[in-house]
Amino acid sequence: MCTGPARRRWLALALLFATGAALLGACQTGFGGINVVREAGLAATTAIEIREQASKPGMDQLRQGAITEPATIEQMVKALDRRLPLGPLTECLAQYRLRFLLPDGRAEEFDYFCEGGASFLRGSQPFWKVQQIQPPAGFDEVMRRALAELK
Repeated sequence: MCTGPARRRWLALALLFATGAALLGACQTGFGGINVVREAGLAATTAIEIREQASKPGMDQLRQGAITEPATIEQMVKALDRRLPLGPLTECLAQYRLRFLLPDGRAEEFDYFCEGGASFLRGSQPFWKVQQIQPPAGFDEVMRRALAELK
């Protein structure tokens, strides 16, 4: 058992390590959660394309469409414009690919939904850190309406 100066050095080292770990975590943008709008630059989204993904072999009638109504786009972007907790990836296939089209010609793509009914949003961008979020209820509600209109 450490006593005297050795114990104080050990405690100082442990305190220094704990402080460093806390500071490192606080400085990381995705520590515990992310703001998808800020990280992906979605604030100026002009349209959102939706494409159904093949989840079973032989699926050839895949639906697709786009959200172009500015008020609806604003609703969706606003719903994601907050810090949302990151969680582990689900082991199911995404049903839809969402492409957020931006005025500079870029498009940010994300996978959405799960066949089992659980809602998720994830992508291949580095800020995801191989994780995903559960979108807010407002985002899911607008998506349900948009999916009902897909052709």
